[in-house]
Amino acid sequence: MENQEPPNDLWSRRRWLARLSLSFLIVACWLVYTGFQGEQHHTLSRGRVLLCYVAAMLAFVLFIMGTRERHRPS
Repeated sequence: MENQEPPNDLWSRRRWLARLSLSFLIVACWLVYTGFQGEQHHTLSRGRVLLCYVAAMLAFVLFIMGTRERHRPS
């Protein structure tokens, strides 16, 4: 069985990951900043700060996946 390429039409996940990769990086930076400021000024609880960091990590992973898709040979 040969490996089939995923579709690259308008609604494909591959295309949208590549298109939104920079946005995921911006969201990750904003979440890290929000978590850091909340921790420094004690405006966020410990759980919310941790949630911000976990969400930032997930957004950064999506950025890496999107960058990989963008630079993959078509």
